[in-house]
Amino acid sequence: MQRRLLAIVLSAGVASLLPSNTYAQAPREQIPVSSVRGMVVAGDTGRPLSGVRVTLSAPELSDVSRNTTTDDSGRYEINDLPAGQYVARATRSGFLTTAYGARRPFDPAQRFRVGDRDAVRNIDFSLPRLGLISGRITDEAGEPVEGVTVVALRSRFGDGRRQLSASGRGSVQTDDAGQYRIAELPPGTYYVLALTRDTWTVIEDGIPHEMGFAPTYFPGTTTGIGARRVSVGVGAGIAAETRNIDVPLVAGRTLTVSGIALDDQNNPFETVALRGDLQGEEFSSAGGAKSAAVAGDGSFTFTNVLPGAYTLVARAGRESDHPQVAILPVMVDGADLTGVTLNGAEGGIIKGRIVTESGEPADVPGLTVGMGLSGAGQGDPAIVATLSNAGLNAVSEGGTFAVRGVFGRARLRVTLPDGWRVKSIRHGGRDITDAEIELRSRETMSGVQVVVTTQTASITGRVTNDRGTPLSDGTVVVFADESARWVTDPRGALATNPDQRGLFQIDGLAPGSYRAVALDYIQDGMWNDPEFLEALRRYAPTFTVADGGSYRVTLRLQASESGR
Repeated sequence: MQRRLLAIVLSAGVASLLPSNTYAQAPREQIPVSSVRGMVVAGDTGRPLSGVRVTLSAPELSDVSRNTTTDDSGRYEINDLPAGQYVARATRSGFLTTAYGARRPFDPAQRFRVGDRDAVRNIDFSLPRLGLISGRITDEAGEPVEGVTVVALRSRFGDGRRQLSASGRGSVQTDDAGQYRIAELPPGTYYVLALTRDTWTVIEDGIPHEMGFAPTYFPGTTTGIGARRVSVGVGAGIAAETRNIDVPLVAGRTLTVSGIALDDQNNPFETVALRGDLQGEEFSSAGGAKSAAVAGDGSFTFTNVLPGAYTLVARAGRESDHPQVAILPVMVDGADLTGVTLNGAEGGIIKGRIVTESGEPADVPGLTVGMGLSGAGQGDPAIVATLSNAGLNAVSEGGTFAVRGVFGRARLRVTLPDGWRVKSIRHGGRDITDAEIELRSRETMSGVQVVVTTQTASITGRVTNDRGTPLSDGTVVVFADESARWVTDPRGALATNPDQRGLFQIDGLAPGSYRAVALDYIQDGMWNDPEFLEALRRYAPTFTVADGGSYRVTLRLQASESGR
């Protein structure tokens, strides 16, 4: 019931609050160029909003993007637009960025058509206010703690795994009363984490011990498994505030982490970083880091380390053709951790050539070759990305490439402009298009051939209600029937929105078996989540698209059960 009420507020706000004669339709012969006009109001009061940034873009016209800001009456106008399918978004501080046609938070943008010498009116927005989380941070005795960093973390799916990322205004600090307020939060569920590096000394049996507060999740746990989700809704009148999210910090004795860090030639690294890892039932992410110098014999030591999960990272040769990296997860719990060994590796090299179906070198602007993670548990891409020559290569003249710094298990990933796709990747007579590649340090894999083609498949169709009436609402998700492609193929799961006539089209697909479904609500980006796609199978019949062919389908709009 609550979800349906929210949908009514966001969808009906403009229709009920905007004057019906906001703009008069000008005679077509008086319009020298195509234009778009509209109005932006606050979703809670219906009052016009000035200073809202409105952006228009045409997905099929990559070089077309226009923006302007609303005036004191909340109105805007954008001119000089070529004909095409457009999406529009409105952004202002303190309000949720909203796409045109969105009926609920995070609804994708609805496309609308602008014709030649056209005047499109009433592209209007009703912006809901963002929410906030507030609470108090205390010590084990219930006393307030000042200067604690508090962050709201949201779980998202990316790089083959769930990860946490900060939302709202990022981190905030507690005041002298231990109070905090994290503002500008989009509606959703969050994990609240409190961190401080303050330490103090206690004397036990005449022996001094360094103490500190471990990173603590609401409602007072040092592990993500015990963390409780916090819900934030849409603001009404003022920002929706979720109060009393209080976190009692957990105190503990600090410990020592020490060991040896050597590259694959037994040379010592210069420094080692100790990154705090945030682990939960449905997520993993990295927190802050501290570093320690490595001695000539390769030894390093971290002192005053609080209990928790960490990752030791050592890197060298970031600007060279021979980068080295060592990554080791460790758990610090109850006793000093000594004798840790970090062994560096250079990573492998993949060399090859990109050709068209005729065997000619591929001359495709913006073509790059890189490595994509094969799934959870792989080398952290944020670490590998700091090695300037690792994992990515622009294709040279003649179609040749060399990808350096290949760490862990990964797949070759080719980035192509619209209208192109990878037909096959072969090595030694074997198809490795979707195969995992794992190389030893300094190993070279040569003779890889990537065949690209302009022969792509497409899916077109219409979204209707149960009576067959075309609908412009909802989101269409097209995904491969083979679940492995949801992670390995950048176009294995795609989403789009119908236009004013209920029509949609998705191009650039590889031939194969697909499923399609139209849902009334999908949170932006959820179609990349394998769990979400698996749940959609029962709504989405299968069909096959041939190489270079097109398939047409009519989809009835389905109600989303979860509203995720």
